[in-house]
Amino acid sequence: MMENGEISVEVIAANSQWFGVTYYKDKDMAVETPQV
Repeated sequence: MMENGEISVEVIAANSQWFGVTYYKDKDMAVETPQV
């Protein structure tokens, strides 16, 4: 999709970690990660 110009992606630098579930196999890691 990116190669065809259908979507674009932007990376934003941050001083924090983000744990989200973008793939169902990552759910356990995101749930078990301590929240600060």
